[in-house]
Amino acid sequence: MGDIMENLFDRIIEMAAKSDKVILMGHHHPDMDAYGACLGLSSILDNENIENYIFLDTSDDENIKSIKQAINMINNVNYVNKDNYKSIITENTLLIISDTHIPDRIEYPDILNEIKKVIVLDHHIKMPNYIKDTDIFYIDSDRKSVV
Repeated sequence: MGDIMENLFDRIIEMAAKSDKVILMGHHHPDMDAYGACLGLSSILDNENIENYIFLDTSDDENIKSIKQAINMINNVNYVNKDNYKSIITENTLLIISDTHIPDRIEYPDILNEIKKVIVLDHHIKMPNYIKDTDIFYIDSDRKSVV
């Protein structure tokens, strides 16, 4: 199992390093599992000097308020939302989706039409309507969380 995870981690870092920017995204109505994974991945990417942004809705949802507080406690975390993400994406932007693999459950499904390099990391049972045409698609439903 360790070799599989190490290989997956190496592939994610390699793909991220070859990208201009990385956007990290969880599911709609996020919880700390979804954004905890994004925060962890952001920290890893920061350590590799890879420019990254967490996609965070701007609503006043209570979960989002606690997520924003968690983000503000961590230095150097950048985030984007549906109103400003287009200003940072390029043809070579990578989207990493965590804690869901269903297109209409991600925080902003329209982004799938704009970013072609996609990684999905999830721990839920695979559903028939999963995100297709990904560069890496990893589900381990035996895990309690994504990262």
